[in-house]
Amino acid sequence: MPAASGLANAAVLFDADGERRLVYRKRHLFGYGSEETDQMVPGERTPVAEVAGVTVGVTTCYDLRFPEQFRGMVDRGVECVLVPSAWPYPRIEHWRTLGRARAIENLAYVATVNGSGRFDDDALCGRSAVYDPWGTALASVDDDPGTVTATVEPDRVAAVREEFPALRDRR
Repeated sequence: MPAASGLANAAVLFDADGERRLVYRKRHLFGYGSEETDQMVPGERTPVAEVAGVTVGVTTCYDLRFPEQFRGMVDRGVECVLVPSAWPYPRIEHWRTLGRARAIENLAYVATVNGSGRFDDDALCGRSAVYDPWGTALASVDDDPGTVTATVEPDRVAAVREEFPALRDRR
């Protein structure tokens, strides 16, 4: 079946007042045994928005495997990236490692938000977490349903980037 015109896997970010801050349409469609590439079209942009004094970006699930997308957001001032997902068990170590890696390599907060329980024929691995700019998990849950909260401080991002200037050392 050809991709449906305009149908996208999307995430919407609202601020605390309920104002829509951005709409993100997944750029990297999952083709590995999935019908996503047949049923959806990829997004073309990766918008960022300021929410409560923090510059935030959003990606979705499989995008976590594409570090250049995260680096592009950081080049636009992103301090925190939200990654809502439906990540299954067979790739649980990828989920744990890639979220932490994106935080470390971009010296930014990364919040990986994953489903838990059964979804169609898959079991989702849960393991939502918030990583700080050093890649330290500030908060996390296991595979059971739960809530993860952590304080994101843009001043901490700036301090870590000043202390360890890896982003400035790129060539």
